[in-house]
Amino acid sequence: LKPVWPRPRPPKRETVAVLVQVGAPHTMANATRSLRALVGLWVSLGGGRPIAAGVLPPCDVSKSGDDLCADFCGQRCSFYNSSRGDTGRPQNVTLYRLTPGNVSGLRNKNTGDPLGDIGYWLARKNTTARCEEDPQSFGCLAGAASLYGMFTVEVDGQWGPYTQCNPLQLGGNDPIFEPEWKDERRFVCGADCLFPTETGCHWPDPRPFRNGSDGDFGPKCRCNGTSRELRAVGRAAPAFLQATDGDSSVPLEWGPQCQNGYTALQGQCLKGRVYQTVTGWSLESGLALACDRCRDDVECKGWTTYDNRTFQLLKGWVRPSLWRKKCLSAWAATDEWYKQKSWFGVGRLGGHWYTTPHGGECPLGKPLGTNGCTWRGVAANYKNAG
Repeated sequence: LKPVWPRPRPPKRETVAVLVQVGAPHTMANATRSLRALVGLWVSLGGGRPIAAGVLPPCDVSKSGDDLCADFCGQRCSFYNSSRGDTGRPQNVTLYRLTPGNVSGLRNKNTGDPLGDIGYWLARKNTTARCEEDPQSFGCLAGAASLYGMFTVEVDGQWGPYTQCNPLQLGGNDPIFEPEWKDERRFVCGADCLFPTETGCHWPDPRPFRNGSDGDFGPKCRCNGTSRELRAVGRAAPAFLQATDGDSSVPLEWGPQCQNGYTALQGQCLKGRVYQTVTGWSLESGLALACDRCRDDVECKGWTTYDNRTFQLLKGWVRPSLWRKKCLSAWAATDEWYKQKSWFGVGRLGGHWYTTPHGGECPLGKPLGTNGCTWRGVAANYKNAG
């Protein structure tokens, strides 16, 4: 005997569509599975708020890196934060980019919102002298960063992980770290793509790529099979731009001079060869002097103060003391990037960085969503950055 189903009632004003497997027999088991899926979706979205058509739920960032990226790559979630006002729906955003005069447009480029791009502009101060000496070194382009681009972009709101976009590096015995030239007509985006070459994306860390979070830019994924990370508009709130102690290696009260290239030592004092002392009229002035002076010396490996005014600069074999005393100490990074006047930390204003990948760009004149496109340029305006 066939079961007698109750007559369908007229739909309420708000309805939810449930996707049913095509061709599956309409059985009570299938109906139960659909109901469970619907209840899970209702709970994940915070109690039954209506879902816009085509909007995926936020990703559960508490999952392991592999499970998190499996959900994202499989089109089961997106990286937006409903607790901060994100809706996952299409919106217009205004993005900025400091760029050489010979590099324009948004395709395969990184940009920032106003606060995020100020942070990038200040970071560029670190590379000015180095790029003059070696135009092919990391972060340098052949042309001077002479233009500011302001772009209005329509995005689908289904954010993906931020990916780095850089010009293709070519020539020489080691195009990864010592390229002969960079093709600024061909920018390449990808996870951990600081040094793109014809063999793929490369990163300074030689260890194999792992899905998850790198601590600086949030989640990062490589979607083998779907390549969704190369189609979704990427967004990140870089940790080194955020104005919170939790995103810094030293307390924010230590001032901007100490925010980049130093790591506070917790509960112990550094000791080593004291080769110089600096004295401030307060803790704040002493910190600024010590961090500035240590940065100027390639041999300086850290500093210690026992009275919050006189700071001992250390070199040689520097290590934590076994004796516990009241002090402040910090390790100093010794590589070339940090041993220069640093503008990192000055611009801890918050903000976001974005990626607009070629794979997600809408065809000219076509609306958002055409063939799965995730972004389209609405307007662009360039100004002289000088």
